[in-house]
Amino acid sequence: MSGLPRGFTAPVALGHGAEGRTVLCWQKEPGRWVVLKIATSAGAARLRHEAQILGLLAGGPVPALLGQDLSGRQPWLAMTWIDGMPLDDIPAAIGLPERRAIVLQACLAAARLHGARMVHGDLSAANLIARPHGEVGVVDFGLSPPPGSSEVPSIEGAWEILPPERLQGGPPDPRWDVFALGVIG
Repeated sequence: MSGLPRGFTAPVALGHGAEGRTVLCWQKEPGRWVVLKIATSAGAARLRHEAQILGLLAGGPVPALLGQDLSGRQPWLAMTWIDGMPLDDIPAAIGLPERRAIVLQACLAAARLHGARMVHGDLSAANLIARPHGEVGVVDFGLSPPPGSSEVPSIEGAWEILPPERLQGGPPDPRWDVFALGVIG
């Protein structure tokens, strides 16, 4: 895998989309594993938007923004790796009490976002990470509407968790995330 910004090595692919790719890689200085999102020129605006949101949510159940270069040919963001397992990868053998605890932690994470006046907008099981110590982290804010926005965003994301109000063209609403959590639960 080539095309990494200077100072990053040993990439492991995590995902690829229309706007770019996401890799886990080693950042030589200061010597740590990071998640690197690298955008195509078409995805630069969305990456810039995600950087703004991560800055607003610092300290919450989200990755910390460690570095960025949004001006180059290949804009990128470096974020902390949230160790854990996406909710859509939770083994079927996990019992009902443990599943309830995970869903409760996902609800608490969404409540923290909503307390910061943030709607995720694509709160799929793949974007919720069950951490080893019991909390749930939230990732991928590329489709999130700007905080406090009444602008109707395009209909994108995981279709199975999109609420009817969003499909009908409604403005951003925390109830979108609540609906998604109900589907996941």
